[in-house]
Amino acid sequence: MPAQPHPYDPWDYPSAPRVDAQNRLNPYNGYHGNELEFVETCVGIFHEAGLLDHFGIDDGLAKRFFTNMYASYGAMPYHCALHVQEVLAAAHCLTKEITACGHGPFTEVEILALYVSALGHDAGHFGVNNAYLANSKHVLYKLYPKSTLEHYHAQILTQIVTHPTDGVAQCIPERGGARADFLRLIATVVLATDMGRHKLLVGEFQSWVEELAGGSVGAGVFLRQGDSARGLDALAGGSAHGGGGMGDLLRFGGERADRAPALVRARRLDRDRRGGLLGVFMKGAG
Repeated sequence: MPAQPHPYDPWDYPSAPRVDAQNRLNPYNGYHGNELEFVETCVGIFHEAGLLDHFGIDDGLAKRFFTNMYASYGAMPYHCALHVQEVLAAAHCLTKEITACGHGPFTEVEILALYVSALGHDAGHFGVNNAYLANSKHVLYKLYPKSTLEHYHAQILTQIVTHPTDGVAQCIPERGGARADFLRLIATVVLATDMGRHKLLVGEFQSWVEELAGGSVGAGVFLRQGDSARGLDALAGGSAHGGGGMGDLLRFGGERADRAPALVRARRLDRDRRGGLLGVFMKGAG
């Protein structure tokens, strides 16, 4: 009698193949990146953004935190540490570009939340998508029927950032609700990476930008006069999560902004809209 196939058990979900000790420091491993380069790149970007100094995060804590972020990824062909290292770099470039236009202004807590979310938006990924989890009635789908993987990634990221000795949340003051805002933002930004929310996110973005501009000029008002959406596309590259790059989000009437220089000026945004724009940054960078 032929052996019976092992029945599918939705409680026994797989984990990503782990990065073993031999490969994690291999500088030529293009599958997941190597730990030393990952940590050094993250420290460099966070230093350049002034985040480590602002929050009093010493290099020792920063390196432990980034090492833990690296360890949250397995040897996956795509959703790996190398991928989020690149997303962090793209988010950093986009942030510098937008803030150079004078938009925002963004607080240090908001920028830290964006950068940390870039590193943790795929934490714990084990190689399947939301459709698979829904169709297989996976335990994660039962727990989070909407944005299943994104909720899972956000939960793992929250555990890492709130670690009592190695998490960076301890450096954010609780007074005034700054730490609570940070934790809320990283969840918001990670959830924005769900491709099922792409159309809604872009539609909301276009709507409130046109409201700010006082007319249907599209998201091009976020470009400096003389810039083009193509320029930001080249900066950020195409969206690795299946959509277009940042240019797709900024292409609504980008050319019209060049013909309306009075509209191309800095926008002071309220907290919710700044949070929405951080989500757009992640869509463009990721």
